[in-house]
Amino acid sequence: MTIENKLKKEFDYLLICIFAIMGLLFLVITLLGMDFYGIMIPATFILFVYLLNKYAKYQIFLIIFIYIFVYFWYLCIYFYTGRQLSQHFLYQKRLYFNKILLLFYLFFLGFAFSVPFIKDRRKQIVVYGNLFNFSNAKRNIFIIFCLILLFLTFRMGANIFQSKNLYKAYVENIHNTSALPFIFLVFCFIYMLIKHNNKYIVLFFLCAYTYFCITRGMRIPLVPVWIAFYLRYFENKIGNIFLYALTFTALILLLVMGNIKAGIELTSLFSTDYGNTYLISHHADELYGVAAGYGLIDSNIITGFDRLKAGASFFLQMIIPPSFFPDSLRFPQIITSNARTGGGGLVMFGAYLFWGYGGVILFSFIFSRMVINAYGSKNKLFLLWIFITLAFSCNWISYDFLNILRFPFLACIIVLCYKSVKLCWIKNSEKNFDC
Repeated sequence: MTIENKLKKEFDYLLICIFAIMGLLFLVITLLGMDFYGIMIPATFILFVYLLNKYAKYQIFLIIFIYIFVYFWYLCIYFYTGRQLSQHFLYQKRLYFNKILLLFYLFFLGFAFSVPFIKDRRKQIVVYGNLFNFSNAKRNIFIIFCLILLFLTFRMGANIFQSKNLYKAYVENIHNTSALPFIFLVFCFIYMLIKHNNKYIVLFFLCAYTYFCITRGMRIPLVPVWIAFYLRYFENKIGNIFLYALTFTALILLLVMGNIKAGIELTSLFSTDYGNTYLISHHADELYGVAAGYGLIDSNIITGFDRLKAGASFFLQMIIPPSFFPDSLRFPQIITSNARTGGGGLVMFGAYLFWGYGGVILFSFIFSRMVINAYGSKNKLFLLWIFITLAFSCNWISYDFLNILRFPFLACIIVLCYKSVKLCWIKNSEKNFDC
């Protein structure tokens, strides 16, 4: 290690210590009920910029940081303009939003603790594409099967743009659409992980699937396939500036889609109701959901024992279907079943709910360490786990924290089943040949 690199590392340790001390200070101040947003917001922004610089070689982290920062931006609007977040008012308390600020700072702090473990390489690329090894004939059969699935998928739901009430048409699509679009999504993922696949065929599937999602008003299944496509073919093969532009464009398009399906004018940012001005946004609703979670804890509707049970059952819900668990053990259902919110649940509050403020830091630290370790790993199941986790990152960050375990676990089960069937087939073939 050169003297320059040694000095950089020592400077990083110093900065991380300063960030940690500030985090402890913010924690004490917030628990005392003091309004400290004037310092906490700039400190969080500085930490965010520091992470963008340190994780520059890991582009998927940059996407995740920007995605999370959009929520933080809405918090800034709340504190600096006084606009309320969400149309619901019961838990619109400044103390709760100060606590949400603290969650963002601690969540970023966990990533900062992983900075010393970042590998000093020019490019960081993970090879995900060799999990399935199909012959040319099997690949062609698989493509035909996907085309049939795609045709059947397009028969699901109705085009919301042909309806006068876009939101009503979207809700009807949610109720009337079967699991077929998600099955097609699974097969898209499998094809991406086949050795020697054709990325132009993948692109065709993705464009067709995007058209389906847009015309049906569905955003949730749209994001994972494009993140997976990026991870599989373009990670660290494009410049960071171009990546920032693509990420911001995608976020704007998703916001526009949300406004269109809700029948809201694209130029409308604020709405007035009952004499109060509030932000109309999925992000604002989710932040209010966190405030509602704090309110339910304060009013003892969610007890400490409830949180302990929910945290203990977190890993069980990876294996056992969530329908077997009551709402009191599931996140965000534990909030949405007790308070009116816009739905969804931010990951940092899920970590806090299960394991406290220390759990927020520990979660982001462990997550970042796992992803960093994937670069250079040759363990195919571990790579598959990371691939699916990252592809669905927007889903478990915003909607259902438990999907960070559930989706990768199911993917690994599918691969293990495929490998087992293939092994049995080979053994039976060898026995028949010997006979």
